[in-house]
Amino acid sequence: MITFDGESSTVTITDEIAVDVQGDLYSRWKDWAYDNPEYKNAFRVVGGDTLGGGMIAPAYFFLTNGWRVVIDGCQVVVAYNLYSDDYDSPFVLVNNASVTNKATDVPTLNVQSNETDDALLVEIRDAVSRLPRTTLAADERSALLGMTESVFDAIFHREVGCK
Repeated sequence: MITFDGESSTVTITDEIAVDVQGDLYSRWKDWAYDNPEYKNAFRVVGGDTLGGGMIAPAYFFLTNGWRVVIDGCQVVVAYNLYSDDYDSPFVLVNNASVTNKATDVPTLNVQSNETDDALLVEIRDAVSRLPRTTLAADERSALLGMTESVFDAIFHREVGCK
């Protein structure tokens, strides 16, 4: 669960989830702020500009005005670029919480993931799975399958859930 508290300038996460900064934090904060205009802005954003050739510059999300993300008693993976204007880290960890912040400077393609994209991923994974056993050790095969999915997700800028 993700909640916003304007009095304490905190965004609190209490469930083990993968968080897409733009969709799960920034967009939800904008919805919350619309109904709570008395509180200072929590975010500023730079980037997202078109680079040409269907590429988009990565977006950077900065917490401002003393806002922090409190992760309470869970493990959270944060996808994409979240920083703080006011602190060394945007995160406050409580009750044995942990966070993996996957910041990236990789531009993304301006395309939508669809069934065709998923079929392509399946085709790539099947091709890797069919490689002769002598070509790749089991751990190399697993690593390659995982990298294939990660690269595919990065290219199509899909939200990556906890595995």
